[in-house]
This record gives sequence, structure tokens and C-alpha cells, in this order.
Amino acid sequence: MNIHTKHLLFLTCRPRTVLALADEVTDHLEAQSLVARVLLYGISLKGQEGFIVLEFSAPIPTHLLDHLKADEDILTIVTCLYTPDEEVSQ
Repeated sequence: MNIHTKHLLFLTCRPRTVLALADEVTDHLEAQSLVARVLLYGISLKGQEGFIVLEFSAPIPTHLLDHLKADEDILTIVTCLYTPDEEVSQ
């Protein structure tokens, strides 16, 4: 596996809960000392669902996925890998 491979976690939820859920997920990550960042969150125009996209540099822990699956506000969970073409420097 390429050392620059990232792990993405894509969540959907009811539109009215997206902001609270993004905060809750961020708080849970910090409490568990998991390093991740929220890339994007909002409400889709077409489906009118809330969404959150998180990026992890390491594999997504199973216990985190189990925690998210138990959350009634989360409608779907999708995980995938990607390798950025270029690293963005700031």
C-alpha cells in the first residue's frame, strides 16, 4: 500500500442533524485520540441528506465504525481508500 494512501469515511444523516453530528463525531475522535479531519460536511442538493466526509491517514478503527453504526442519526456509512495525486502544501 502506498504510504500516502488515505482512508475516507462518508456518512449520511438527516439534514437537520448534520452540524450536531459533525461536532459529535469530532468530539468522539478527540476523546479516542484518533487522528482524522473533517474534509467536508453539508446538505446535498439533490437528495436533501446531510453528509460528512472524514479523512484518516491510518485505517479506520473497527470500534469507531461500530460506534457510528449504533447511532440512529446516521443513515449510511461508506469507507474507501484513495491516493492523492499531489500533496497540497500550505
